[in-house]
Amino acid sequence: MFDFDLDDLWDENIEAELLGPWVYIGKKGLTQYRVSRGKDQKLVFEGPDATGGQLSGTLQPQGPWLQAELLGEEGEAAGIIRLRFAEERQAVLSNFRRLADVPWGKDIVAHRAPPPAASGGAGTDERPAAPREPQAEAEKSPWEPWSHWKDEFRRIEVRAVAKEKELVSRWAIEASKLSLAAFGFNVVAGAGRAIATGDIEVACLAKGGTFIGFAMFGPVENKPAIEVHYLAVKDPFKRCGCGAMLLGYVRERCLAVGASQILATCRWHYIGYYLGLGFDFGQDPGNLYSTEAMTNLHHVRFDVRRQFKRPVLVPAVATTVCRRCSGPRSKRSGAGRRAEARGDARQAASRLEEWQRCSVCQEAFEEDH
Repeated sequence: MFDFDLDDLWDENIEAELLGPWVYIGKKGLTQYRVSRGKDQKLVFEGPDATGGQLSGTLQPQGPWLQAELLGEEGEAAGIIRLRFAEERQAVLSNFRRLADVPWGKDIVAHRAPPPAASGGAGTDERPAAPREPQAEAEKSPWEPWSHWKDEFRRIEVRAVAKEKELVSRWAIEASKLSLAAFGFNVVAGAGRAIATGDIEVACLAKGGTFIGFAMFGPVENKPAIEVHYLAVKDPFKRCGCGAMLLGYVRERCLAVGASQILATCRWHYIGYYLGLGFDFGQDPGNLYSTEAMTNLHHVRFDVRRQFKRPVLVPAVATTVCRRCSGPRSKRSGAGRRAEARGDARQAASRLEEWQRCSVCQEAFEEDH
């Protein structure tokens, strides 16, 4: 019989890969945990619980896994977690269970948290970069290490905000808050009349109950084109390709209505971003490194018959709501049942319309990563 320590089975070189913050997106939205070294140089897991408290535990080798008994803030037992670094996916795979004698929960795949976004102009998901000379073709942007997040952002919520009460819907409020932070004013409220008449559309990118960003766009008068008026992404999701995903959605809208171009206006800092996606200048910018060029706005355009210069994932369009927000048919109010029983089609249709609008979440239709 051989005598060995389980620690001998653990590859200590993997520990360096596990250190740092990791994030995944589940039913509670964006969740982050951290693996660090404790005072005894052992790896420590720290992360949130379901109620917003903090859990922690020392990770011990268990074959190919690291396992920890998690304790709450007051030292109470909270469960067991195991995790390992999946080199082929460049991600951390983890499972959780409440008790030692119950099966492990489903796999949760977490990716390394992107670095904080640099300060700069608002309305894009990329850091500002010095623009290239106009005659120089923009190089294909590198595939960022955290670009696999795109596979998890597959739900886009489109709000036409065609009625007054939709101006206070969940996504309209989120877009208003982001526009205040990014542009200094509420673009949703300012464009309320145009939105109500259908001249402007607002597309909000979201994963489950987590709002990511929005694009405001509309057709151009007397031109076969759609103009992007505003584009903004929340800080935690910048440099993840989310802004490009919204532009990809606008491209699909152009193809659907027969528009041939996407038009946009950007600051000097973001010319490189648009050129990297395949946009061209709408007019001669002159000397890009002059003081005038650096202070002026610049017009760019994209021919939708071409593909973007880098891979862009276009998310699906959310057209349904979760049962928790809408309520199952069996739980309709007595007034609603009586209205349908009387054959009051107008009241029934109005009530059905309310059920089909989710202003809270879409969690029931999302896979918990």
